[in-house]
Amino acid sequence: MFRWWHNSTSWSRTEVVILSKEMSASGDHVKDGRGLSVPSQRLSTGALALLAHEVPAFGSARFHISAAKPHIPPKHVSIKDGVLENGIICARIDSNSGNIVELELHGKPGNLVNVSGGEAVNEYLFLEGKNVSKLQRRGPAQISVEEAGPLVASLRIESSAPGCYSLVRRVRLTAGADWLETMNVVNKKRAPLNPYPGTGGPGDEFAQHEAKESMQFAFPFAVSDGKMRMDIPLAVMRPETDQLPGSCKNWLPVGRWIDVANADQGVTWVSLDAPLVEVGGITATMLGSQKDPTVWRHHIEPTQKFYSWVMNNHW
Repeated sequence: MFRWWHNSTSWSRTEVVILSKEMSASGDHVKDGRGLSVPSQRLSTGALALLAHEVPAFGSARFHISAAKPHIPPKHVSIKDGVLENGIICARIDSNSGNIVELELHGKPGNLVNVSGGEAVNEYLFLEGKNVSKLQRRGPAQISVEEAGPLVASLRIESSAPGCYSLVRRVRLTAGADWLETMNVVNKKRAPLNPYPGTGGPGDEFAQHEAKESMQFAFPFAVSDGKMRMDIPLAVMRPETDQLPGSCKNWLPVGRWIDVANADQGVTWVSLDAPLVEVGGITATMLGSQKDPTVWRHHIEPTQKFYSWVMNNHW
Protein backbone atom coordinates (compact mmCIF):
# COMPACT_ATOMS: atom_id res chain seq x y z
CA MET A 1 0.00 0.00 0.00
CA PHE A 2 1.33 3.45 -0.94
CA ARG A 3 0.60 6.69 0.91
CA TRP A 4 1.64 10.25 0.09
CA TRP A 5 2.48 13.03 2.54
CA HIS A 6 2.40 16.60 1.25
CA ASN A 7 4.41 19.42 2.82
CA SER A 8 2.38 22.58 2.26
CA THR A 9 4.87 24.86 4.04
CA SER A 10 7.76 26.85 2.60
CA TRP A 11 10.46 25.00 4.54
CA SER A 12 11.79 21.45 4.62
CA ARG A 13 10.24 19.33 7.37
CA THR A 14 11.19 16.26 9.40
CA GLU A 15 8.44 15.09 11.73
CA VAL A 16 6.12 12.29 12.72
CA VAL A 17 3.17 11.59 10.46
CA ILE A 18 0.14 9.77 11.89
CA LEU A 19 -1.85 7.44 9.65
CA SER A 20 -5.21 6.20 10.86
CA LYS A 21 -5.80 2.54 11.55
CA GLU A 22 -7.74 2.25 8.29
CA MET A 23 -5.07 4.00 6.21
CA SER A 24 -2.34 1.75 7.61
CA ALA A 25 -4.23 -1.55 7.65
CA SER A 26 -1.66 -3.30 5.43
CA GLY A 27 1.00 -3.44 8.14
CA ASP A 28 3.57 -1.77 10.37
CA HIS A 29 6.66 -1.59 8.15
CA VAL A 30 7.27 1.58 6.15
CA LYS A 31 9.68 2.35 3.30
CA ASP A 32 10.22 5.69 1.62
CA GLY A 33 10.26 6.42 -2.11
CA ARG A 34 13.87 5.22 -2.38
CA GLY A 35 13.06 1.88 -0.81
CA LEU A 36 14.74 2.67 2.52
CA SER A 37 13.07 1.58 5.75
CA VAL A 38 11.56 4.39 7.82
CA PRO A 39 11.10 4.27 11.63
CA SER A 40 7.50 3.51 12.54
CA GLN A 41 5.40 2.57 15.56
CA ARG A 42 1.86 1.23 16.00
CA LEU A 43 0.17 3.51 18.54
CA SER A 44 -2.25 2.64 21.31
CA THR A 45 -5.08 4.18 19.26
CA GLY A 46 -4.45 1.74 16.41
CA ALA A 47 -2.96 4.46 14.23
CA LEU A 48 0.52 4.16 12.73
CA ALA A 49 3.24 6.74 13.38
CA LEU A 50 6.05 7.10 10.86
CA LEU A 51 8.97 9.48 10.56
CA ALA A 52 8.95 11.64 7.42
CA HIS A 53 12.51 12.87 6.90
CA GLU A 54 13.48 16.08 5.10
CA VAL A 55 10.36 16.44 2.97
CA PRO A 56 11.15 19.48 0.78
CA ALA A 57 9.23 22.74 0.87
CA PHE A 58 5.94 22.53 -1.06
CA GLY A 59 6.97 18.95 -1.87
CA SER A 60 5.71 15.49 -1.08
CA ALA A 61 6.99 12.09 -0.04
CA ARG A 62 5.72 8.63 -0.90
CA PHE A 63 5.66 5.78 1.59
CA HIS A 64 5.04 2.07 1.13
CA ILE A 65 3.40 0.14 3.98
CA SER A 66 3.79 -3.62 4.31
CA ALA A 67 3.17 -6.39 6.82
CA ALA A 68 6.80 -6.75 7.97
CA LYS A 69 7.95 -5.74 11.45
CA PRO A 70 8.38 -2.00 12.06
CA HIS A 71 11.80 -0.45 11.56
CA ILE A 72 13.28 0.69 14.89
CA PRO A 73 14.98 4.12 15.05
CA PRO A 74 18.71 3.94 15.80
CA LYS A 75 18.27 6.08 18.93
CA HIS A 76 15.13 5.30 20.90
CA VAL A 77 12.93 7.63 22.87
CA SER A 78 12.26 6.32 26.36
CA ILE A 79 9.83 7.09 29.16
CA LYS A 80 10.20 6.08 32.80
CA ASP A 81 8.90 7.54 36.05
CA GLY A 82 7.63 10.67 34.33
CA VAL A 83 10.89 11.33 32.48
CA LEU A 84 10.95 11.51 28.67
CA GLU A 85 14.40 11.16 27.11
CA ASN A 86 15.71 10.82 23.54
CA GLY A 87 19.39 11.70 23.87
CA ILE A 88 18.75 15.31 22.84
CA ILE A 89 16.03 16.43 25.25
CA CYS A 90 15.21 15.25 28.74
CA ALA A 91 11.92 16.39 30.30
CA ARG A 92 10.52 15.48 33.72
CA ILE A 93 6.85 15.72 34.63
CA ASP A 94 5.97 16.26 38.28
CA SER A 95 3.95 13.29 39.51
CA ASN A 96 1.54 15.38 41.59
CA SER A 97 0.94 18.47 39.44
CA GLY A 98 1.56 17.12 35.94
CA ASN A 99 3.62 20.24 35.19
CA ILE A 100 6.94 20.16 33.34
CA VAL A 101 9.47 20.87 36.09
CA GLU A 102 12.70 19.94 34.30
CA LEU A 103 13.78 20.52 30.70
CA GLU A 104 17.38 19.84 29.78
CA LEU A 105 19.43 19.72 26.59
CA HIS A 106 21.94 16.88 26.27
CA GLY A 107 25.45 18.21 26.81
CA LYS A 108 24.23 21.55 28.18
CA PRO A 109 24.13 22.00 31.96
CA GLY A 110 21.15 23.49 33.73
CA ASN A 111 17.40 23.23 33.94
CA LEU A 112 15.60 25.44 31.40
CA VAL A 113 12.51 25.63 33.64
CA ASN A 114 12.41 28.24 36.39
CA VAL A 115 10.54 26.71 39.33
CA SER A 116 11.83 29.21 41.91
CA GLY A 117 8.62 31.25 41.72
CA GLY A 118 6.38 28.29 42.53
CA GLU A 119 5.26 27.75 38.93
CA ALA A 120 6.35 25.37 36.18
CA VAL A 121 6.03 24.97 32.43
CA ASN A 122 2.56 24.23 31.05
CA GLU A 123 0.91 24.84 34.41
CA TYR A 124 -2.84 25.51 34.31
CA LEU A 125 -4.06 28.71 36.02
CA PHE A 126 -7.58 30.10 36.41
CA LEU A 127 -8.60 33.55 37.58
CA GLU A 128 -12.09 34.66 38.61
CA GLY A 129 -12.44 38.43 38.67
CA LYS A 130 -9.24 40.45 38.84
CA ASN A 131 -7.64 39.60 42.20
CA VAL A 132 -4.47 37.70 41.25
CA SER A 133 -3.99 36.62 44.88
CA LYS A 134 -7.00 34.35 44.34
CA LEU A 135 -5.47 32.60 41.32
CA GLN A 136 -6.55 28.95 41.21
CA ARG A 137 -4.68 25.84 40.07
CA ARG A 138 -5.53 22.32 38.93
CA GLY A 139 -6.12 19.37 41.23
CA PRO A 140 -3.83 16.33 41.63
CA ALA A 141 -2.82 14.76 38.34
CA GLN A 142 -3.48 11.25 37.13
CA ILE A 143 -0.63 10.38 34.77
CA SER A 144 -0.56 7.46 32.39
CA VAL A 145 1.76 6.34 29.61
CA GLU A 146 -0.04 6.44 26.27
CA GLU A 147 2.95 5.60 24.07
CA ALA A 148 6.18 4.02 25.32
CA GLY A 149 8.41 4.35 22.23
CA PRO A 150 10.69 3.54 20.52
CA LEU A 151 9.66 6.23 17.98
CA VAL A 152 7.07 8.17 20.00
CA ALA A 153 6.66 8.47 23.76
CA SER A 154 3.77 10.35 25.34
CA LEU A 155 2.13 10.92 28.70
CA ARG A 156 -1.54 11.66 29.35
CA ILE A 157 -2.08 13.98 32.33
CA GLU A 158 -5.65 14.37 33.58
CA SER A 159 -6.66 16.72 36.38
CA SER A 160 -9.67 18.38 37.85
CA ALA A 161 -9.46 22.10 37.13
CA PRO A 162 -11.41 25.15 38.32
CA GLY A 163 -13.69 26.52 35.63
CA CYS A 164 -13.61 23.20 33.73
CA TYR A 165 -15.33 19.87 33.62
CA SER A 166 -11.96 18.32 32.82
CA LEU A 167 -8.39 19.15 31.85
CA VAL A 168 -6.23 16.76 29.81
CA ARG A 169 -2.64 17.64 28.98
CA ARG A 170 -0.37 15.51 26.82
CA VAL A 171 3.40 15.68 26.54
CA ARG A 172 5.03 13.93 23.58
CA LEU A 173 8.64 13.37 22.56
CA THR A 174 9.89 11.80 19.34
CA ALA A 175 13.13 9.91 18.73
CA GLY A 176 15.73 12.23 17.24
CA ALA A 177 13.65 15.39 17.77
CA ASP A 178 14.95 18.56 19.39
CA TRP A 179 11.45 19.67 20.34
CA LEU A 180 8.88 18.66 22.96
CA GLU A 181 5.17 18.78 22.15
CA THR A 182 2.43 19.78 24.58
CA MET A 183 -1.28 19.40 23.77
CA ASN A 184 -3.88 20.76 26.20
CA VAL A 185 -7.57 19.89 25.95
CA VAL A 186 -9.93 21.93 28.13
CA ASN A 187 -13.59 21.00 28.64
CA LYS A 188 -14.70 24.46 29.75
CA LYS A 189 -17.67 25.23 31.97
CA ARG A 190 -19.85 28.15 31.01
CA ALA A 191 -19.12 31.28 33.01
CA PRO A 192 -21.89 32.15 35.51
CA LEU A 193 -24.31 34.83 34.39
CA ASN A 194 -23.70 38.23 35.95
CA PRO A 195 -27.04 39.78 37.02
CA TYR A 196 -25.45 43.27 37.14
CA PRO A 197 -23.23 43.55 34.04
CA GLY A 198 -20.96 46.56 34.30
CA THR A 199 -22.68 48.00 37.37
CA GLY A 200 -21.75 45.85 40.34
CA GLY A 201 -24.99 46.26 42.19
CA PRO A 202 -25.59 48.51 45.20
CA GLY A 203 -22.59 48.52 47.53
CA ASP A 204 -21.09 45.39 46.02
CA GLU A 205 -17.83 46.19 44.25
CA PHE A 206 -17.13 42.57 43.31
CA ALA A 207 -20.52 41.87 41.71
CA GLN A 208 -19.48 43.50 38.46
CA HIS A 209 -16.52 41.10 38.33
CA GLU A 210 -17.94 37.83 39.56
CA ALA A 211 -18.72 36.50 36.06
CA LYS A 212 -15.40 37.65 34.64
CA GLU A 213 -12.74 34.98 34.30
CA SER A 214 -9.59 34.06 32.44
CA MET A 215 -7.46 30.98 31.81
CA GLN A 216 -3.69 30.83 31.42
CA PHE A 217 -0.89 28.32 30.99
CA ALA A 218 2.43 29.36 32.57
CA PHE A 219 5.80 29.19 30.83
CA PRO A 220 8.60 30.28 33.19
CA PHE A 221 11.98 29.62 31.56
CA ALA A 222 15.52 29.85 32.90
CA VAL A 223 18.24 30.62 30.35
CA SER A 224 21.44 32.20 31.63
CA ASP A 225 21.46 35.82 30.40
CA GLY A 226 18.57 34.94 28.11
CA LYS A 227 16.59 37.61 26.29
CA MET A 228 12.96 37.34 25.15
CA ARG A 229 11.96 37.95 21.54
CA MET A 230 8.53 37.57 19.96
CA ASP A 231 7.41 36.89 16.43
CA ILE A 232 4.99 39.52 15.12
CA PRO A 233 3.91 40.27 11.52
CA LEU A 234 6.99 41.15 9.44
CA ALA A 235 9.20 41.63 12.50
CA VAL A 236 10.79 40.24 15.65
CA MET A 237 9.98 42.26 18.76
CA ARG A 238 11.62 42.57 22.18
CA PRO A 239 8.94 43.37 24.80
CA GLU A 240 9.32 46.88 26.22
CA THR A 241 12.50 47.65 24.20
CA ASP A 242 10.84 47.67 20.76
CA GLN A 243 7.38 48.90 21.76
CA LEU A 244 6.16 52.34 20.79
CA PRO A 245 5.23 54.76 23.58
CA GLY A 246 1.68 54.09 24.70
CA SER A 247 1.69 50.47 23.50
CA CYS A 248 -0.30 47.95 25.49
CA LYS A 249 1.92 46.07 27.93
CA ASN A 250 -0.69 44.17 29.90
CA TRP A 251 -1.04 41.66 27.08
CA LEU A 252 0.72 41.20 23.75
CA PRO A 253 -0.15 39.37 20.52
CA VAL A 254 2.25 36.74 19.21
CA GLY A 255 2.43 35.33 15.71
CA ARG A 256 4.16 31.95 15.72
CA TRP A 257 6.76 31.87 18.48
CA ILE A 258 8.46 33.36 21.52
CA ASP A 259 12.19 32.80 21.96
CA VAL A 260 14.13 33.00 25.23
CA ALA A 261 17.81 32.58 24.45
CA ASN A 262 21.39 33.72 24.88
CA ALA A 263 24.09 33.56 22.21
CA ASP A 264 24.55 29.79 22.61
CA GLN A 265 21.26 28.19 23.61
CA GLY A 266 17.66 28.78 24.54
CA VAL A 267 14.05 27.75 24.23
CA THR A 268 11.62 28.59 21.44
CA TRP A 269 7.94 28.25 22.34
CA VAL A 270 5.74 27.72 19.27
CA SER A 271 2.03 28.50 19.49
CA LEU A 272 -0.36 26.97 16.98
CA ASP A 273 -3.63 28.53 18.11
CA ALA A 274 -3.15 30.79 21.16
CA PRO A 275 -2.34 34.33 19.93
CA LEU A 276 -2.19 36.30 23.22
CA VAL A 277 0.36 36.28 26.03
CA GLU A 278 0.98 38.12 29.28
CA VAL A 279 4.68 38.82 29.79
CA GLY A 280 6.30 38.64 33.23
CA GLY A 281 3.06 38.30 35.19
CA ILE A 282 -0.71 37.98 34.99
CA THR A 283 -1.52 41.61 34.26
CA ALA A 284 -4.57 41.50 31.98
CA THR A 285 -6.87 42.11 34.92
CA MET A 286 -8.66 45.27 33.79
CA LEU A 287 -12.28 44.34 33.42
CA GLY A 288 -14.59 46.07 30.98
CA SER A 289 -13.67 49.27 29.16
CA GLN A 290 -10.79 51.16 30.78
CA LYS A 291 -10.45 54.88 30.03
CA ASP A 292 -8.23 55.78 32.97
CA PRO A 293 -4.59 55.64 31.75
CA THR A 294 -3.25 55.20 35.26
CA VAL A 295 -4.61 51.64 35.56
CA TRP A 296 -2.63 50.39 32.56
CA ARG A 297 0.78 48.81 32.90
CA HIS A 298 3.57 51.21 31.98
CA HIS A 299 6.67 49.01 31.90
CA ILE A 300 7.69 45.38 31.31
CA GLU A 301 10.73 44.51 33.36
CA PRO A 302 13.31 42.05 31.93
CA THR A 303 11.88 38.56 32.27
CA GLN A 304 11.96 35.03 30.90
CA LYS A 305 8.42 34.20 31.98
CA PHE A 306 5.16 34.55 30.11
CA TYR A 307 1.62 33.19 30.26
CA SER A 308 -0.37 31.91 27.32
CA TRP A 309 -3.70 33.74 27.76
CA VAL A 310 -5.90 31.14 26.12
CA MET A 311 -9.41 32.24 27.21
CA ASN A 312 -11.05 35.26 28.81
CA ASN A 313 -14.28 37.24 28.89
CA HIS A 314 -12.78 40.38 30.42
CA TRP A 315 -14.38 42.64 27.82
